[in-house]
Amino acid sequence: MKIAPCWIANSGTTVTLNVLDDLSTKLLGSVPPTDRLRHLQSLISQKSYSELAEYAIDYETFGIDDVSELLLIRQVLAFYQKLECLPLGIDKEQVAYNSFLDAEQKCSTMNALFRSDPYLLSFSSSSRAILARAREIISGCLGKVPSIAALRLRFGPGATTEIKAGLCSDQYKLAAQPSCSEELLRSPFFNDLVREMPHWAEAHAVYSDEDIWRLNVSIKHSKLVFVPKNAKTFRGIMTQPTLNGLLQNAIGDYMSTRLLKAGLNLADQTINQRLARAGSMQGHVATLDLKSASDTLSYGLIKNLMPEDWFLLLNETRCRTMQYRSDDPVRLSQFSSMGNGFTFPLESLVFWSLGRAILERNQGGILSVYGDDIIISTELVGQLTEVLEVCGFTVNDRKSFVSGPFRESCGADYFRGFDIRPYFQKQEISAMTLFSMYNFFYRRYERDFCEEILSYIPIELRLYGPDHYGDGHLVSDTWNPLVTRRMRRDGYGGVLFRTYRLTPRKHISLYPGDHITPLYQLYIRGDGNQRSLLKREVATEFSRSGRAFYALKGTEGYEIVSIYTFAR
Repeated sequence: MKIAPCWIANSGTTVTLNVLDDLSTKLLGSVPPTDRLRHLQSLISQKSYSELAEYAIDYETFGIDDVSELLLIRQVLAFYQKLECLPLGIDKEQVAYNSFLDAEQKCSTMNALFRSDPYLLSFSSSSRAILARAREIISGCLGKVPSIAALRLRFGPGATTEIKAGLCSDQYKLAAQPSCSEELLRSPFFNDLVREMPHWAEAHAVYSDEDIWRLNVSIKHSKLVFVPKNAKTFRGIMTQPTLNGLLQNAIGDYMSTRLLKAGLNLADQTINQRLARAGSMQGHVATLDLKSASDTLSYGLIKNLMPEDWFLLLNETRCRTMQYRSDDPVRLSQFSSMGNGFTFPLESLVFWSLGRAILERNQGGILSVYGDDIIISTELVGQLTEVLEVCGFTVNDRKSFVSGPFRESCGADYFRGFDIRPYFQKQEISAMTLFSMYNFFYRRYERDFCEEILSYIPIELRLYGPDHYGDGHLVSDTWNPLVTRRMRRDGYGGVLFRTYRLTPRKHISLYPGDHITPLYQLYIRGDGNQRSLLKREVATEFSRSGRAFYALKGTEGYEIVSIYTFAR
C-alpha cells in the first residue's frame, strides 16, 4: 500500500487506518505473544477503535522484565488514541462543550461558597491555614503591581475575536479595528494602554470637530472555539479581543518573570521531566494532573488568593463574558481559560503557592509545577489533593501517578527509569508524517521497523541526511553527501544534503506606507534579555512597490532545499 507521491498530501481516513493497522500488527508480531498482546491484536483485527481509544494500562501489573511488552502496547495505542480522524461516532465538539459547561457549573458553586465566608462555614482548619499562607506566598512572589508602561505589550500567536486562525499575522491584528471588553474600556488601565501605542492608536483615531481624537474601539466578548485534542474530544479555547490579548500576554510574561525569581521556571519543562524519571525509580514523588484545570479557576478562588491590586489588574483585563457560535453572550463563572495570555502563569502560581504552603507546614519536601502538571513528594499528595478539591479542582486519577513504577509529566513518560514515550500519530498519514515516524524509530535503533515504515513511502520522495536537522529528510548513517564543483574549487570542507521544507504562507502588506507594523516589531524585540522570549519574524522581503511581505500561520506547500553541514 503506497501513499500519494506528494510529501504533504494526506491519504484520507481509510488509508490512514489501514497503514496503522498494518504497522500495529507487524509490531505486535515481532515478539512472542502474550495474553495482553493477543487481546490488543484482536481489537485491531476487529477494528474496535472505540475500545482502543478507551484502553487504559495498569502499569503495576508490569515487571522490570516486561518493559519491551509495555513499549509495544503503548506504541500501538499511541497510533490511535490521539488520531483526529479515528471513526468513533462521537461529536467531539459537543463532548468538549459539555466539559466546559460542567466546569462552569463547578466554578459557579465555588463562587457561591467563597461568597459565604468559607473560613467559618466550610473549610477545615488545615485548609484555611494553607489558603492563608498561599495568599502570603503569592503576594511576596508578585510584589507590587507594575505600571502599564513597565509591561512589554505583545500579541499572542493565535486568533483573536476579529482575526481568524488562518490570518494570524501581526499586521492583520494591527490593521483591524482595535477591540476590547467593556470592562477594559471602562477600567483605569485603558488610557495608559492607549498611551503606550500612540502610532497604532492614531491610525485608528476618530477626530471630533475640536480636532480632538479618540481611539475607535469596538466592544467584543470572548469567543469559545475548539481545536483538536485527541481522538475522543476537542480542547476549548477562548479567543480574546485584540487589546485584551495584548495586555494579557504582557501581564503573563511579567508574572512568569516574577515566578522565575521565586524559583519556578515556566520556560523549562525538563525540571518536571527529570523529577518524573526519578519518581518512577524511587517512588518518592508523585505526578498529578488536573481535569479542566484552567476552566476551573473560579472567580471566587482568585479573588480570595490574589492581592487586591493584582486582582483588580487581572479582573479588568480578562473577558468576563463569552459567546459560543451565534448564541447570546453569557457571563462567565470561571476567571480565565486557555486563550487568555495570563492563564498559564496564573494557574501555575496558584498550584505552586498551595504546594509551597503544604511544604512549609511539613517542614520540607519536593515540589515542581508547570501549569497543571504538578510534582510533589508522595507523602504530601493527600494534603494537596484535599486542598485542591476544597478550591474546586479535580485530580485526574487516570493521568495522575502516586504509586507504582510509572510517572508522566510535561510530555515525558517513564517506567522504572526507562523512557517509554511513544510516537503519537495525530493527523492522517502523509509522507511528511511517515518521515517523522521513521526518524522517531530510527533514533531508537528499531531499524527493522523502520524498513516497514519505509515500504509505505514512495521511492521518488525519499531523501536521506544526517540527524539533528529536523524531519524534512529520512535520518540515515549512510546518506550520500553532495559536493558541487564550486565547493571543490573554493576548498569547502563541508558537504550538502537535500531536505524538504514547508514554505510559509505570506501576504503582502495590507496597505502602502504601513509604518505601524515595523514599529511594533522593533518594540517587541526589546533588549537582548527579552529577545528570546518575544522573538518575531521581521519582514525581509518586499514587493516592487516597496510593500513588505509578512508571514501567516500554516503553509502553502513545500520545497527541496540544500543544507551545508560538516556532519558525515
